[in-house]
Amino acid sequence: NDFFVISGTKKRFRVFDLTQNGQPVHTYASAFPIRCIDIDSNSDMIACGITGRDRLTGAEQALIVFHRIERNKVTSEPEISPPTTITLPYRDPINTLQFSDDGFYLSCSTTFESRFLIISLRKFNEPRLIMKSLRSIDTSLESEGITDVKLFPGNPGLMCVTSAAFNAPPIVVNTKIKNIDGLQSVAQPTMLIRLEELGSSIHKCEISPRNDSIAFLDRNGSVYIMFSPTMVDSDKRRIVLVDMVSNAYRAHESAALRFSSDGHKLYILDRKGILHVEDFSYGLPQGHEVTKCKEIN
Repeated sequence: NDFFVISGTKKRFRVFDLTQNGQPVHTYASAFPIRCIDIDSNSDMIACGITGRDRLTGAEQALIVFHRIERNKVTSEPEISPPTTITLPYRDPINTLQFSDDGFYLSCSTTFESRFLIISLRKFNEPRLIMKSLRSIDTSLESEGITDVKLFPGNPGLMCVTSAAFNAPPIVVNTKIKNIDGLQSVAQPTMLIRLEELGSSIHKCEISPRNDSIAFLDRNGSVYIMFSPTMVDSDKRRIVLVDMVSNAYRAHESAALRFSSDGHKLYILDRKGILHVEDFSYGLPQGHEVTKCKEIN
């Protein structure tokens, strides 16, 4: 809520202080193109995914650069410490980054090899890879690989992964990061849910703060909600179609999804600038202004 971060195509990002009427407070110039960014909910950290090159061999390398934001104890002015960098053990470019609610973990996915990872930030100066896995690779022209990766709010033991690739419907996995013991351990997740009903062209997912629902956005603009109180019991799982928004050929053109803090509303903003608001607590089912969702499952 304190800072606004913008990255562009000129290898730099800028930080604006919203507590000072949007005053620019920091500019970072990267030596390599910035592919994706995220800022944690406490306004303490910025993560940048970049693709660097080894100076000796020229080989590409996936890097994540972390910047810590701190307030000066005397002036309260924001100060950004020198960046900390973690090198992923892959040459595959980074596609998505997302902080957990508490800022202790960062989820990450790669572009071509469809890997999804979790990095622990409990020691900020020592970021550590603690979970890794991958989905099947689709090399066709229509494939976009993994399109979104989200940790559950307040529960990094669960993660949702979406893809736009052959035979790759959305999945919910148990990350197993709570079972890690020792500094060198890397968890291997297990699959809890595979949502065949939604197909294999999902661009986005958004998890309700209540942890009982996930919104999905299809390439054709269909917005679905999966309700599952436990994310384990398939008998209690329901999937409904809640809206149709502008379609998108690629994930970077697709609509943005956000739940309200209480999980009662879903906000959808598509590429045509149309804002859709789905209010699931507006009224009773028999109300004449209430529209029923189309049940898929």
